[in-house]
Amino acid sequence: MSRTFVISSERSIGELAAGDPRAAALLFAKGFDPARQGRVKLADACVAAALDPVDLVHEMEAVTAAPRPLGDDMRDWPLDRLVNHIVRQHHTYVRERIPILVNFLERLSDRHGREHPELYAMAILFRSVSTDLLTHLDTEEQVLFPYIKELALAARNQSAVLPGPFGTVRQPILELLCDHERESERLNRITELTCDYALPTDADSTYVGTFQLLKEFGEDLQWHVHLEANILFPRAVEMERPAAPWQALDDTIDELR
Repeated sequence: MSRTFVISSERSIGELAAGDPRAAALLFAKGFDPARQGRVKLADACVAAALDPVDLVHEMEAVTAAPRPLGDDMRDWPLDRLVNHIVRQHHTYVRERIPILVNFLERLSDRHGREHPELYAMAILFRSVSTDLLTHLDTEEQVLFPYIKELALAARNQSAVLPGPFGTVRQPILELLCDHERESERLNRITELTCDYALPTDADSTYVGTFQLLKEFGEDLQWHVHLEANILFPRAVEMERPAAPWQALDDTIDELR
């Protein structure tokens, strides 16, 4: 199924990012976070960021003007295919990079911490990120993702699926969204401590390599979280509650409050 990608300042950041990866890349480059600002209208987000929404819409129209390859729209992928992509592309990357970055940050702190004490704070923050993020991945792969695959299989076979051990898919999704928020805040704090990964004058090769890897790690996590928050999770909720998937999540948040 081919969808028309409608660009408007009245559409939400999440809808625009989900509609085309080129639009998502532009939003990231402009400093927006489609996962955390998923339901914020582009016009409102532009006001907060002191950007002209008309200009941004024109830029988005320009970068998305070329046709996309057939089958490139992840909104139309079977959910089990999307789950497999997230695990292979992003979960594997996180697990490979975390031990490298933990080691690099420790070496960097030992070598330059006296002159740059913010490195100690960065190392502590990233250790917290690594511990909680690995637990988060395990929860997705062992609890939520198998159930989402069951939902996808049931939809294809037009059969019923037994309720998950968590009652409704909304419950683990809400908890995972809270995890996303916490890890994004920690990585944003690391970005602030580095002044957006600006290298000091005494930076050596370890400094350069660590900052480059940290920046790449944050960018990959943004894409990872965006795919889940704006495409995978709403579609999984919709399979349980066909109307207004995001409203279903909002209802759950209200219930917990």
